Amino acid sequence: MSTPSEVSRDHKSMTLPGGPRKTKPKKHYMRNLLLILILLAALVLWQLIPIINGLGTIQHALTHAEGTRAVFATILSSLYEKVQQVAVPLLKHL
Repeated sequence: MSTPSEVSRDHKSMTLPGGPRKTKPKKHYMRNLLLILILLAALVLWQLIPIINGLGTIQHALTHAEGTRAVFATILSSLYEKVQQVAVPLLKHL
């Protein structure tokens, strides 16, 4: 059993500047950074397949759009030729 002086000494040592101190937990910046990078990598990998599928869809649409553009370009150039054949003689006549 402890004596009153020991209890008093223990109590004082806790409150005095030289007494036991509470240690702060050591900050682990690299560990936190590693966890954040792992979470970001998991997010990228989780979304990678939909992104690749979306890029394939865009490529497919652009490939078909080139053919469509060529057809429209042919139609517009033929319309331009017809308008030119009609408009140039009228303008010369005026």
